[in-house]
Amino acid sequence: MNALFQIRKIMLYLFFLMLLQKCTGDAPRENPLDPKSKIYSDTGYIRGQVFNFYAPFTPLGNAKIRVDSPLIIAVNTSNDGAFEISDLPSGQYQLIADKTGYASDSLIATVAPRNATDITFHLNALPVAQTFSVTSIHISEWAPVRDVYRLFIKATVTDLDGVGDIDSVTVWIPRLSFETIAEPTNSTGVYETTINESDLPGKNIQFLVGQDIFLRIKDQAGASIQSLPGRLSRIISTTPAPNSPVGRAIVTEPNPTLKWRHSPPAFAFSYRVNVFRYEANDVADIWQSNNISASDTSVTVSYNFIEGDYGWTVSIFDDFGNISRSKPAAFRIMK
Repeated sequence: MNALFQIRKIMLYLFFLMLLQKCTGDAPRENPLDPKSKIYSDTGYIRGQVFNFYAPFTPLGNAKIRVDSPLIIAVNTSNDGAFEISDLPSGQYQLIADKTGYASDSLIATVAPRNATDITFHLNALPVAQTFSVTSIHISEWAPVRDVYRLFIKATVTDLDGVGDIDSVTVWIPRLSFETIAEPTNSTGVYETTINESDLPGKNIQFLVGQDIFLRIKDQAGASIQSLPGRLSRIISTTPAPNSPVGRAIVTEPNPTLKWRHSPPAFAFSYRVNVFRYEANDVADIWQSNNISASDTSVTVSYNFIEGDYGWTVSIFDDFGNISRSKPAAFRIMK
């Protein structure tokens, strides 16, 4: 009887245990640190800012931040250069910052669960060839009697980090595998170089008409860009010839008229006249007249001459800036 009672007691105990488990179920898990919790999160986020390269640092708005590995996500910075990328599973990510006019930069960021990873980008502004011209210069000379041809390169280069960030400007002619350095001028951001035909491979400037010529611009941080191509449009082979006064003719009138002859080429052009004075072993420019009509073959000098030896040249310019200059003519002022 006692044994039967004990068995019933045990069965009743087990029944109550089963009933209790059925009524209560699993204990709720609401701890975010508990991996079995429904609100557990294994994600973090990256936040940061994008600035320019040099101090004082300026925020860069509208820069694009891309997560390229292992996810592909992109966001843009706000006006203060700030950005945030949320809900990133823990791990390492490669981020790339891009902005028009700047060199791209990349960083590796490690994301930990429920934490923020702070990063900062400093983007280097790329130099820009704002203007770029390629023109020819044709000069006729007496001593020795010859025609000299040159290529003239002029460029205006800018950089959002300042023109002081520009390290070098190189002229590159791929067809000739030729390059040379353009030098800075006294004008801010302006670079120039003159290439003699005799310095070119093949020694023939005519070959360059229509050929691509580039600028390669490098900044102090090591970034470099190649400009859009510039092209030589024309080489002016014809030159005007001074007609009067020439041959050290004696001139007594206070404002002489200079005359020349020329067979006009079949393209738009204008004349320019330069007058200079011979002083010992030097030549000093004293007067110039620009944009003389192509229909004119004379100009009156508006200059108060003193006695001495003078020379003058007449040049033609086309609409692209190509030049052809005459041999110099000489005259003497006597009063």
